[in-house]
Amino acid sequence: MSQENRRRALRKSTHVPCQLVRQGDNLVFAEQTADLSEQGMLVISDAELALGDTLMVSFQTTAMGIWIDTPATVVRLVRGRRKEDQGVGFGVRFDGIDPVKRLVLRGALRRAVPPIPRRTRASAPASAALS
Repeated sequence: MSQENRRRALRKSTHVPCQLVRQGDNLVFAEQTADLSEQGMLVISDAELALGDTLMVSFQTTAMGIWIDTPATVVRLVRGRRKEDQGVGFGVRFDGIDPVKRLVLRGALRRAVPPIPRRTRASAPASAALS
């Protein structure tokens, strides 16, 4: 996998309600996704979570009312400092989503809006490369 794109799954801009339960203290968060993939989601939230926190995530992806419940891990904290950030939040990686539910999610994502444009890395100025 290239250094420029470490993502393994295509993300779609999908705003669905989700519920997260932090393992350990069973604190419940009702939140909303900013984007979703088969591998994880970005959640818009000001919840006090840390990298490595484990969660149980529940969300609906289709009009059929099918719920997806999966363990997840916080792998990214979003501070809202970049212009493309939609606010503060965190990224979670799904850990062990059921294979049948993964197929349901894949089908729902196919019908979702086009993928989010990837960020481009700013290249160093030519003068900096010469020094």
